Amino acid sequence: MQEDIIKQYEKFASYDKIKFDARPSIGEDLADISGLAICQEYLRDFQDMHEDIVPIRSLSFQAFYAYFAMQQRQHIYKKAIAAQLKTNPHPPDKYRVNVPISRLELFRSLYNIQKGDHMYWPSTSTIW
Repeated sequence: MQEDIIKQYEKFASYDKIKFDARPSIGEDLADISGLAICQEYLRDFQDMHEDIVPIRSLSFQAFYAYFAMQQRQHIYKKAIAAQLKTNPHPPDKYRVNVPISRLELFRSLYNIQKGDHMYWPSTSTIW
């Protein structure tokens, strides 16, 4: 599974023409993927407990994904990317959002992510 995750981070970075070695950050990457999956399951359990109706469920998951992405926003100059890749133990924030979220089947379903889309990845394993 680790090799698959490394490959995905590197592939997603390549879409932006960034050469990124994901091996040093694999522990952080696994934590991001599993943490997001746990939060999604918590929201689903909360909705089940409160018997939310389907349209409300969909809207709350869309808001959850949007807020997750917004809180990870980062403005970084292109010249600073190389330094960040060498010194930061985390991948760039864009990939800390896009990789974990692209592994969630519910996200794929809500946003109609299909094979061939840049947000599509064949594996949906999230560790937990």
